[in-house]
Amino acid sequence: VDLTPAMLRRAEAKVGNRRIRLLEMDAMDLRFPDSTFDKTVLHLVLAVVPDPVRTLQEAERVTKPDGLLVVLDKFWNRPKPPPLPLRMANALLGGYVTAVDRNFHAILRSTSLSLVREVSLGFGGLYWIYLLRKVPAPVATATAES
Repeated sequence: VDLTPAMLRRAEAKVGNRRIRLLEMDAMDLRFPDSTFDKTVLHLVLAVVPDPVRTLQEAERVTKPDGLLVVLDKFWNRPKPPPLPLRMANALLGGYVTAVDRNFHAILRSTSLSLVREVSLGFGGLYWIYLLRKVPAPVATATAES
């Protein structure tokens, strides 16, 4: 899915004759039923959407229980603030292109997803891949009334 028809046209040119359906849709408001997908991938999405928390929650919602989510993106995962050049880049680009100061672990806390693995791809520790699992909801048990 992508919000812009121009990006979908670019993707369509790369898909070729594979059985892949491209849809114009907002990642913060996915029009899929709950628990639709076994696997969900967010590739360079959380750094560009206005609300990365809502986007990850939507990805969690449409993923089946015990399903996997893969997130690849730019994150600043350190306790100290980003260096001045990154803060300046974020001030210039954050509202238009990409945010470079988002902390994935802070975003992840808004979900019940379980972190399976995280891998730094380098680039000064800015690019990361996360493998997440959607934890199945606890099964309610009936209690005997007295």
